[in-house]
Amino acid sequence: MTPEPSCANRVLQFAVGRSLKPEGKMVIMTATPDQLLIAKTNSGRMSLVTIPARPHRKPLIAPELVKLALRFPTFPGSKWEPPPLIKQFLIDIKTNQRKALIFLPTIKLIEMIGNSLIQWAQTEGIAGAIIHSKIENRERVKERFRDGMTDFLIASTVLERGITIPDLDVLVLLADNEMVFDSRTLVQIAGRVGRLGEPARVIFTAERITKAMRESYQWIVRMNEEGYRMGYLDKQ
Repeated sequence: MTPEPSCANRVLQFAVGRSLKPEGKMVIMTATPDQLLIAKTNSGRMSLVTIPARPHRKPLIAPELVKLALRFPTFPGSKWEPPPLIKQFLIDIKTNQRKALIFLPTIKLIEMIGNSLIQWAQTEGIAGAIIHSKIENRERVKERFRDGMTDFLIASTVLERGITIPDLDVLVLLADNEMVFDSRTLVQIAGRVGRLGEPARVIFTAERITKAMRESYQWIVRMNEEGYRMGYLDKQ
C-alpha cells in the first residue's frame, strides 16, 4: 500500500512498484485522485473502489462559493481593515464557540495582513495566530489551537491535511489563486471540517469563481450523492 502519487512521492511509488513480487498488487489510497489516476480508472487500466462517506454517516460539508474582492496594503506594516464578511465570520465562530482556519495562498500575504486581522479580532475578544512553513514553533501554535487558547489560525496549505479539530469552520481567501488552490487542494481543505459528524461551514472566497472552485464543490456533492445512493449516509 502506498500514499497517493504526487510530485513529492512518485519516486516512492516507483520504488514500491519495483519491490512487488510478480503476483503482487499495489493499492493506492487517496481522497483526491489526480488526473493520471482518473485517466487510468476511466480507461480500465486500474480498478477503482470508492468510499464516499465517513464512518459517522454524515455528509461531507459542501463549500459556499462567494465573490469577494480583497484590497491589501500597498506596503508592509500598513494597517489592513478586514472586510465585513471576514469580521462576521470571526464573530460567528466566537459566538458559537467554534474554531476556524483562514487560508491564504502565500506566506507573504499571511504576514502582510495577519497581524492586522489578529489585532482587529482582539478588540472583539477573539484570539488568533499565524502558522505557515517558516514558523519555527508550528507545533506549539497547533497545540494552543487544539487546547482552545486560540480561536482561529491564519494558515498556509501547511494545514491542508493531517489535522482534526472538532467544531471547526474554514474560510479560504483568494481561492482563485489556482497555482495554490487547485480543486484537489480545495477538497482537502474542505475536508478539515465536520470530521466527527458535526455541522460546519466552509467558505471559498475570490474575486471570480474559478473552475477549481466549482470542481471542488461538485466533487463533494457527487460523493454525498453516491453515499446516499449506496446507503452509507443517514437520511437528514
